[in-house]
Amino acid sequence: RALGPEGRGLLAVVATIGVLGTQFGTLGLPTAHTYYVAQDRRLLPEVLADALAISLVVGGVGALAAWALCTLFPQVAPLQGRLLALALAMVPLGVAGSLLQNLAMGVQKVRLANGLEVGGKALTLAGIGLLLQNGRMAVEAVCIVQLVAQCLILAGWGVAFRPLLVRVPRPSWALLQRHLPYGLKAYGAAVFALLTLKLDLLVVRHLQGLEAAGYYSIAMMLVDVATLLPMTVAAVVFPRLSALPDAAAKWRLAKRITGLTALALLPVTGLLALAAEPLIRWLFGVAATPAAPLLLALLPGACVLGVASVLAQYLASVGFPAAMMRVWVGLLLASVSLNFWAIPHWGTIGAAWVYTGVAVGYALVIGWLVRRH
Repeated sequence: RALGPEGRGLLAVVATIGVLGTQFGTLGLPTAHTYYVAQDRRLLPEVLADALAISLVVGGVGALAAWALCTLFPQVAPLQGRLLALALAMVPLGVAGSLLQNLAMGVQKVRLANGLEVGGKALTLAGIGLLLQNGRMAVEAVCIVQLVAQCLILAGWGVAFRPLLVRVPRPSWALLQRHLPYGLKAYGAAVFALLTLKLDLLVVRHLQGLEAAGYYSIAMMLVDVATLLPMTVAAVVFPRLSALPDAAAKWRLAKRITGLTALALLPVTGLLALAAEPLIRWLFGVAATPAAPLLLALLPGACVLGVASVLAQYLASVGFPAAMMRVWVGLLLASVSLNFWAIPHWGTIGAAWVYTGVAVGYALVIGWLVRRH
């Protein structure tokens, strides 16, 4: 509310850069680490050391390379100056946090992951409250609060993992080589998936301006809340599926969990659709009500995508077929092309309908891949 639609749009661009940079910097290892540690917990010390090394080297070097590129070619940079620096500083911290969180899921420490996630959000909220109280609310200040919270959470991960280690963590190049083939398949799928689902905000920013990006980011934030249930289910069920040696047992569990997720998600998205406009007005003020029709257009896609994401964990648990990456490559090309066509014709709501169309396409292809397997 305090930032307004334009400030919200700017903050969303910062967050998108941080999320995309984090996804590029992980090399698919979060999924690989969960997959292998779920099968053999004795690998945890070496995998933990590899995760920290990757976050420092790949995340840090990638952020510096992006800064150099944006300095040399400022016309292609979505942000400038301190905001760009703050967005890129989130990348190595985000890489480390993602790798450590997935390691916790691999050893099925769900409460630990939840506790640190809630702690990070609470710290950020408290920091924003202090900014409001002191009249210093600004996009840069919010970004600094988020960075401080990320650093404190990483320290919390260090304390939390210490009792789980049976020996001193040392990086293992041999182990990293063994995990990379699986990780790179997951990496390709995750990068193209994130680009498909996040680039629409940058296209809206480019074609419609910061205010429109602000409305779209509000709708997308509520979509993220709606899909929190299936994403959480997917994160919890993946290590359990990976640990099951019997293929038939994997399929029975995946089918049951996918059905239950669909039954739970339908009423959630339905209620959110009914309450869209009053909810947005209450949370963000009257100025944000143009986000309501965007939310209504996004919700069908969010529901379908959530259910398909849970089903996709079955494929990930049986070796991650390379076709899962090719699916997202095709959807990314379709999404970008359709957004550049739909937004000039129908405005920001065109991007929302493209998102829903892409989600339906993904669900159909995942269903076909599962059936073929």
